[in-house]
Amino acid sequence: MNYVNIENLSFSYDDKKIFSNVNMQIRKGDFISILSSNSSGKTTFLRLIKGLLNYNGTITVDNKEISTIKENICLLTPFTESYSKTILDELLLITNDIVKIKKILKDFDLYDEVNKSTQSLSYFDNQKLNIIKCILKNPKLILIDSIFSFLNKHEKLKIFSMIKKYQLELNLTIIYTTVNLEDILFSDSVYIINNKKISLISMEDLFTSKIIKDNHINIPVFYELKDKLKLYNLISDNVSIIDEMVDEICR
Repeated sequence: MNYVNIENLSFSYDDKKIFSNVNMQIRKGDFISILSSNSSGKTTFLRLIKGLLNYNGTITVDNKEISTIKENICLLTPFTESYSKTILDELLLITNDIVKIKKILKDFDLYDEVNKSTQSLSYFDNQKLNIIKCILKNPKLILIDSIFSFLNKHEKLKIFSMIKKYQLELNLTIIYTTVNLEDILFSDSVYIINNKKISLISMEDLFTSKIIKDNHINIPVFYELKDKLKLYNLISDNVSIIDEMVDEICR
């Protein structure tokens, strides 16, 4: 059964059409990635779902109009905000369940920092704290807006792994936006923003050069190298993983 329903969504900014008759249905507990270039409307789309912008059409979550449940939709952005002195103080504003706080802090490797000032945290730790706060609020929907831009691969993988863990444990519904192809690996399904529409795309179609180039998507080095080697007939078209590529080159 569909949990998030978007019907005939249209939005314009200063007479410029950003989205036109967008339709999406998302099931409860799904992790959805929206992949597209910068300045394509990814952030705007999440702000629409959060209820921060006026629009034409219908957006419901759990059969409720978003205007009635704004506080139950959590939007995570690259910007961080903390209002309390320590991590513990910040989390106690959300829940008094110390057992729950202790567990999630350990999962995110922040337990030893519990009495640390939120103002002194690194960007990595700040993003972990924001995700923890979001999860503790038990939201109906989590929206993640390109929060990994300033993280290295190890940090990104750590956060992705923990988000996926809690998504599965708590049956969380997540919509994530990114410009990086490698960031979709934890997704249940992937959408592309193109020509003012948002369309579901298969993994097979996604990994074609035309889709990637037309949408200015950042791709892993492996795929750039593979395309160049294919161009010079150094590997065959059906090579899909690094080991196969190395074996074929070495023949």
